[in-house]
Amino acid sequence: MVKNVYRKGRAAEYAAMKDLRLNDYQVIRSAGSKSPADLLAWDINHFRFIQVKNYKRYNSTVYANWVKELTEFKRTVPENAKVELWLYKRGKFDKIVI
Repeated sequence: MVKNVYRKGRAAEYAAMKDLRLNDYQVIRSAGSKSPADLLAWDINHFRFIQVKNYKRYNSTVYANWVKELTEFKRTVPENAKVELWLYKRGKFDKIVI
């Protein structure tokens, strides 16, 4: 089961990378990441730290914990950088900027 969860998460991260690259971003994936950011993406004007979650459903407590963790992380990044949570479900992303 752990491998299956990892594979689904990795697939969501690769889908996010594809989306970003199609929009002219350079992207680095933090493999096996336990950090707040799975992906680092940038273009000439923007720098983005992105946490990608693959989910079927989640409850408000889990979502609140994700947002809390990323809000705390936001304090550690440069002011001009964005911290984002991308929720992947059925081939589509809900993108939340923290």
